[in-house]
Amino acid sequence: MESAASLLFMHGWATDSSVWDGSAKEIAGGRVYHALDLPGHGGVENWDSETLDPAGREIARVTNAAPKSNGTDTGSIIGIGWSLGGMALLSAAAKDPGLFKGLVLVSTGASFVTRPGFEFGTPRARVRMMVEGMRKSAEETLKGFYPLNFTTEEAKSAEAKDFISRYAPPGPVLCTEPGSGRPPGCYPTFDYTEITNALAALGAIDLRAEAKALKVPTLIIHGTEDLVCPIEAGRALHELLEKSTHSTMTRFTGAGHAPFITERDRFNRTVIDFIKTLER
Repeated sequence: MESAASLLFMHGWATDSSVWDGSAKEIAGGRVYHALDLPGHGGVENWDSETLDPAGREIARVTNAAPKSNGTDTGSIIGIGWSLGGMALLSAAAKDPGLFKGLVLVSTGASFVTRPGFEFGTPRARVRMMVEGMRKSAEETLKGFYPLNFTTEEAKSAEAKDFISRYAPPGPVLCTEPGSGRPPGCYPTFDYTEITNALAALGAIDLRAEAKALKVPTLIIHGTEDLVCPIEAGRALHELLEKSTHSTMTRFTGAGHAPFITERDRFNRTVIDFIKTLER
């Protein structure tokens, strides 16, 4: 049996690492794990371009010390990413093929927007409208966005209500104590200018070529009723990955964009079972 891998959890757009609070510890099962905040979402780096490079820098910051594959072994990290976080992991794995032992991509597509030959995303015009909306009023734009993570039935749950309440502008607040390295006080952790850059990046990114070339075993989890990233996008990603690596797709019937929140027990079991296959 191979030694246990460390786990890296990545959240989605306009959220933070706390989305994994109900899953990370149970899935890790005693393994070392990191739940990373993306730039502009509480992370150390700045999301200063309309690309995935800022997310890549944040990932590199915590993975540079990790053992790498020597060409015959797999990497030492299992990446678990939701939506934008899944795209960031896919990009990082393509750039550093020896880093990851496996990937779990949740509600993730190779492209967030529709393109020639790819009809399963959000229309580009809609993303441009959201970017403009964020620049004019992040509060109003996000008020319309956060409920889209859930189906009408899911939105009635306490978990969905807590999610929407936590991220309503100004978003999460960090309170620091004297000696923490920051002036003591309470500060919003979200930078909406940077979060808007991340949204613009979602409108520009096309990872289809990277997916075709990926050599990392991958589990795709997708809700059949996802309104943010339709399940057809997950299916298309699965088909791309199958060209170069072992890819498994698990569909959560009736689930929306955040199955790890609305169907936590099943989600955790599914990921744990996948990790076991990587460590045999």
